Amino acid sequence: MTIIIPLLLLLLSACATVSSPGVGVVANPTTKVVPRPAADALVVLGDGVTPDLPEVAAERERRRAALQAAPFILLRDGLDERADAAQRAVAHDVRHQHHTRTLAGQRLLTEVMHVAPPRPGDLPPNLVTQCPPDACLRVLLYVYPTNTTLS
Repeated sequence: MTIIIPLLLLLLSACATVSSPGVGVVANPTTKVVPRPAADALVVLGDGVTPDLPEVAAERERRRAALQAAPFILLRDGLDERADAAQRAVAHDVRHQHHTRTLAGQRLLTEVMHVAPPRPGDLPPNLVTQCPPDACLRVLLYVYPTNTTLS
């Protein structure tokens, strides 16, 4: 009996130090060569080269134009009159304009992401009485370079 216990301990310690198959083994993947997509391809996969799609060029131009003229913020298209007025009021507000440029005055790409009635909890308590349901709209701005949202 006294020999069995040390043998069992030796066996257990040996099992604990043996690694399971595949641990620490790095497989050599086979390299798959993917041909470069044609310049007129509808989809380009991750090689960093993209064709100049008309939609991409139009969006690039829309963003460039937004940074060249007041209010220097990309506004949403297709909003009703009330929502459009709300987004324009926010975009022209000096308090928001302050957050959409660098300290040196360079404009940062900013876009109106959402215009809708505020959800419960969106308004601070002191504004709840001033903005009953359907009386106010919440405008959400996104500043791309700083990953900042303003509302």
